[in-house]
Amino acid sequence: MAAGHPVNLGTLARLLQFVPVTDPRPSPYNSPTQVQPDPERSPLHAWRWLALVLVLIGIGLGALFLAIRDRERIFAGVRAGSVQLGGLELDAAAERLRAELPAASGRLQLVDPANGRRWTVDPLAYGAALDATSLATAAWLVGRQGALPAQWLTRLRVRLRGYDILAYGRAFDAEQATAALEDLAPDVDTPPRDAALWLEQGELQVQPRELGHQLDIAGSRERLARWTTNPVSDTVELAIIWTSPRVYDLSSVALAYRQIVSGPVHLIWREGISRTLTADQLKSLVTIQPVPNTEGGTSTGIVFDTPKLARWVATLSSRIERPPRDARFEFDPAVGVKIVSPARTGLQLDVAGTVQRLIEASYTAERTTTPEVLIVQPQVPDELIESLTDLEELSRSYISLKGVSGGMLINAYRAVEQIHGVAWPVGDSLSLNGILGEVSAAKGYDMVAIEGAQRISRSAAERLDGGISHVATALFRAAVWAGLPVLERHASPYRIGWLEPPVGLDAAVDGRRLDLQLGNDTGGPLLIQASIDNQRQAVVVVLFGRLDGRRVRLEGPTVSDLTPARPPVVVVDDRVERGQQRQVGWAREGAVATVRRYVRRADGGETEDTWQSYYEPAADVYVRGP
Repeated sequence: MAAGHPVNLGTLARLLQFVPVTDPRPSPYNSPTQVQPDPERSPLHAWRWLALVLVLIGIGLGALFLAIRDRERIFAGVRAGSVQLGGLELDAAAERLRAELPAASGRLQLVDPANGRRWTVDPLAYGAALDATSLATAAWLVGRQGALPAQWLTRLRVRLRGYDILAYGRAFDAEQATAALEDLAPDVDTPPRDAALWLEQGELQVQPRELGHQLDIAGSRERLARWTTNPVSDTVELAIIWTSPRVYDLSSVALAYRQIVSGPVHLIWREGISRTLTADQLKSLVTIQPVPNTEGGTSTGIVFDTPKLARWVATLSSRIERPPRDARFEFDPAVGVKIVSPARTGLQLDVAGTVQRLIEASYTAERTTTPEVLIVQPQVPDELIESLTDLEELSRSYISLKGVSGGMLINAYRAVEQIHGVAWPVGDSLSLNGILGEVSAAKGYDMVAIEGAQRISRSAAERLDGGISHVATALFRAAVWAGLPVLERHASPYRIGWLEPPVGLDAAVDGRRLDLQLGNDTGGPLLIQASIDNQRQAVVVVLFGRLDGRRVRLEGPTVSDLTPARPPVVVVDDRVERGQQRQVGWAREGAVATVRRYVRRADGGETEDTWQSYYEPAADVYVRGP
C-alpha cells in the first residue's frame, strides 16, 4: 500500500471472519450424521492471511515514513557521475556538485589539439545543462515523475541499483551544441600553408609546409555528449580534421637551386675558346616562381632567364661561327672544269641549344659543357663538278672601267673575285648580296670611294657603288642575254656613265635589303666566270651552262622625264691626305628609262619582262683631305 493512504478496516474484518460451511448435497463422503472440516477455514490458514496483511501494513507504513522523510530530499542511489546526491536537499546537492564536479562550475574549456588554443565557454551554450542547480533539480525529480506506481517502482530500482542522472544524456542538447560549434568553427579552422621558396637578394628563403585543420563538428559534438555523461574534467578536446597543403614538399627544388649556384659553370670550345658563368651570374639568371605542370595547374620551380643567358652565349658566336664556303670552279675549254676553291662546311652556334646545355651543366657536379655547334653544309659542294660537263657559253657582258678612280678599280677587283667561279644548281637562285658578303675596309674594299658615291644623289646612300655597281651590272646583263629569270633587280639611283649605253639596264645592291637575285631554269647547273680585262679595261662576266634553244630580244630603252644635274659636292674626309682631292662621282641628268625583254623558249613559249628605272639628277662629288 502507498504511504499516506488509510487501511480499510471493513476489508480487514472480512478477511478475519471465520464461518464454517457445510455442503448440503449428499455424497458418499458426506452424510447427515458426519461433517468434515474445511482446510481453508482452519485457524492456521487464517493466521497466514493475518501475517500477510501485517507485512503489507508494515511496508506501507515504512514507505509512508520514507516519503515523509525524503519529501525534500533526493532519493538514495541517485548520483551525478561519481558524486553521490542521495539524501541531500536541493541546495546541499547543488553545493556538493559545485565542490566535487568541475563541470558544474558553469565554465567549460574547449581545447584545439593542433595548437593548444583554448576557449572558455558556458557549457549550457554548447548543449550541456551541467550547472549545479539544474543537475540538483534533475536529481530531485528522479522517482517523482509519472504515475504513482511508476514512481514507487523507480524509487525501489534506484535504491537497489543506483541511478546516474548523467548516464543517459538527459543533460545534453545536440541541436544547441551543433549551432554553437558551427559558430566556433571559423575561429578554429586554420588553412594549410604550402611549402614555399623565394629569393631575397640572391639568397634562398625556405618556408616549410604546415598542415591545416578544420573543426570536426560531428566529432566534437559526440565528444561533448560523452563528456556530459561523465564530466570529471572541465576540459573537452575538440575533434579536428587535418588538411594537407597543395604544395607539400619543395626540398628537391631547394636542393636543385643550391646546386645551380654552388659554383661557376664552364663553357669550353676547341682551340682554347672558353667562357665562364660565375656563381653570382647564375644567381642573377635564376628565379623561383610558379610554372605550369602536367595537371593543368602550377608548381613551384626553377626558371632561368633564357633571353639573358642567350645574349651571354651569343657573344661567343664571332669566335666560333664561320660561314660555309661554296666550291668555286674554273672553266677551261681545253681541259674542262676544275675546282679552284674547294667547298668547306660552316659552323653556326646554336644559341638555344647551348643555353640548354649550360642549364643542364649547372645541375651537375662537373659543371662543364661544350657549346652546341651546327654544321652548315655549303650550297655548292665539290661534287657539283661532276655535273659541270658539256658546258657552253650562254652569254657574255662587258662593263667599261676606263677612267675610273683607283678606289673604284679596287672595289671592282674585289667584287669580281667574289663572284668568279660561282656555280648554282638548276632550280636554285643566286643572291649577289650573299656572294659579296660583308663589304668593308676589313674585307679589302675602298670605303672612301663607296661612301663618297653615296653622296652623289639623295637616295644613293642606300646603294653600294664605287665600282661595285660595275660588277653587279655586268652580272645582270649577262643574265638578261642568257634569258635567265631575274627574280629581283634594283636600278642605280643615278645614272653612271660607265654603265651606258644602254641606259636603264644597270643593277645596284646595298648589301642588306636591296639585292640582285637570279634563277636557273636551264635544266643544268650554271657557272660564272668573272675577270678584269686589262686590255679592254673592263669587267667581264661570262655565264656557262647548257644551251636549250631559247632566244632573247630587247626593246628600248625608252627615256623620258629628263632633269638637270645637281651642282657639285665637296666632302672633307680625313682618310684622304691633306691637300689631296679625289673625284668619286660624276654629274648626270635625271631620267626615266624603260627596257623590255622577250624570251622565246624552244617549245614556242614566250615570257616578257619590263624594267623601269628612275634616275635622280647626280652631282660631281669630290672628296678632299683635311
